[in-house]
Amino acid sequence: MTHIKFGDMKVLHTPKLCLIVWKDKKVVSLLTTHECPVMMTTGKLNRRTEEYQEKPNVVISYNNNMGGVDLSDQIIHLYELLRKTVKWYRKVFFHFLDMATFSASVVYNSFHPEKKMKKNQLDFRLALVDELLKEHCNQKTKTTCKAFSQPSPHMERLG
Repeated sequence: MTHIKFGDMKVLHTPKLCLIVWKDKKVVSLLTTHECPVMMTTGKLNRRTEEYQEKPNVVISYNNNMGGVDLSDQIIHLYELLRKTVKWYRKVFFHFLDMATFSASVVYNSFHPEKKMKKNQLDFRLALVDELLKEHCNQKTKTTCKAFSQPSPHMERLG
C-alpha cells in the first residue's frame, strides 16, 4: 500500500471494519465502521487538470462533521493547563480538565444568552478560579484568604 498514485484509494475490510488508504497531497489513512467507501466528486475543479476533484465519501463526511472537535482543540490549546511533564497520567488528567472547562464554558454561554458579550475562555477560566477560591476561602480562616476576600473588579459571578 505504500506505492499509491494521486487520487487512488485502496480498501481492506472485515465484516465490521474498513481500512481506507487514499492519496491526496499525502497518504490519508482512515478506519471506519459505518460507511462503505465510494469516490465522490467534491464540486471543486482541479486547477491543473480542470477536472472535478474526487474524494472518498468517508473523507468528505469527516471534513463536514469534525469541525467542532477541531475548533474545541484550537480553543483549548490557547489556555491549556498542560505543561512539560514526564508522567503520562498527568497529561491525560490536565487534558480532561481542559476539556471539562471548555465544555462548562459552552454550557454557561448557552444558558446565558441574555448576556450581550459571552465569556471567552480566558474570562471564564478566571471567573471559575475566582469562584473556586472563594468557596475554598469560606471553609478556611479569614487570615489565610485575605487576598481573595474582595472580588476582582473585572470578574462577574458565574452563578
